Amino acid sequence: MNNLVKKTAFTVGACILSVLPAIAQDAAGKQQQPAAPVAVAESQPKVLVRVTATTSARKYLAKHKADIVSADKRSIVVLTEQSAIGALKKAGLKVTETESFAAPSSTARTFQQQDRRYHDYMGTVASLRGIAMANPDVAAMFSIGKTIEGRDIIVLRINTQNDKMASSTKPGILFTAAMHGREHLGTEVAINLANWLVNNKNSQIIGPLLANRDIFIIPMVNPDGVEYDISDTAYKGWKKNTRKLLGGVGVDLNHNFPVFWGTPQNGLADIASDEYKGTAPFSEPETTALRNFITQSPNIRLAISYHTYGEQIFYPWFASASPVPNEQDATTLKLLASKAAALTGYAAMQGGAAAPNTGDFSDWLISTRRILPLEIVLSPNSKMPLKDAIAGFYPGSQMIDMATVPNLKAAHMFIAAAGDPAKFVRPQATETTVESK
Repeated sequence: MNNLVKKTAFTVGACILSVLPAIAQDAAGKQQQPAAPVAVAESQPKVLVRVTATTSARKYLAKHKADIVSADKRSIVVLTEQSAIGALKKAGLKVTETESFAAPSSTARTFQQQDRRYHDYMGTVASLRGIAMANPDVAAMFSIGKTIEGRDIIVLRINTQNDKMASSTKPGILFTAAMHGREHLGTEVAINLANWLVNNKNSQIIGPLLANRDIFIIPMVNPDGVEYDISDTAYKGWKKNTRKLLGGVGVDLNHNFPVFWGTPQNGLADIASDEYKGTAPFSEPETTALRNFITQSPNIRLAISYHTYGEQIFYPWFASASPVPNEQDATTLKLLASKAAALTGYAAMQGGAAAPNTGDFSDWLISTRRILPLEIVLSPNSKMPLKDAIAGFYPGSQMIDMATVPNLKAAHMFIAAAGDPAKFVRPQATETTVESK
């Protein structure tokens, strides 16, 4: 067997993973494709609705698991069914605008022409494989588990230690993206971050960081959702994974974590909802893979999740507008978000104050693992006509560089902060401070 195809077992912490330096090939040398996306039954026509952002509106939308497209302090845009508008008004929400949902169409069953710089699943794996093979001194790639459809969830690890598969005592930081299928820009920022780090590994700015950090980058948490979203002649605005269910398809992975999962505000168990939370916490292989990997990586101190869109930086809690109970953590998170906001031009705010989200990845990280999490909601901003709300998830290839440049500055700051986040945000600390322990 070709050594580039052979899978090798190794341990990071106590977690058994698989090295994937190349996609498996069949006897003819062709790449084996993952299972085809599942067929998803069409529901009744969708509509975009803008409502005034009030505390009661946020609570109602959180309880009923509305598919929130964008949110700020003034308004909230949701994607829902036409029949739900009456219920929103009856519940006292002020509906200020409605627009029929029409996804952009093309003849290609992949990214459309204006989006060809974006990476699908196979392109993402190929990019990470290329980075790892070209930079064996600092990089390795592996799988933390498989999706519903059998795709590997790939991690790129950047660490200067000789044994790339061994556990590390260096402070760790985790970057994730594309937990929701339609949020493709996050994958591009994550891949660009990986390239930027390895391309500058010998520089005076990046070199010291890599010598003292254990960096994990997962550009595509939800490969099945990504592939389904681009699988037809029109983008689908698809959030969930593609688990087949009786009465619907898919689970919103960012509602599938245990913190606040079983509380009344986690909404109805509506399988057809775009926000369906699953049958139980960690019911999905994607969230289970994240849990197992993070649990067996105790050196991770910061976790940055890329989402789209709105140009915002959110910190916990996400399930409520209250601060997290540990005062030092609450202060550190708020200050880290403020520093990142200054570097990106985004708005920093608590997640639960904008749009409450239960069963959230970040709430689980801070409450169970005491890993400090931030969710970076990338460009474009939310100030766009309602008719273009879904198009915000598909902003074109020109947005990749526009989003990457400021977020590399923020990522550099986060990596530096991972040594001791609380110390880093003190007034005397700067973005170039590197704490080794």
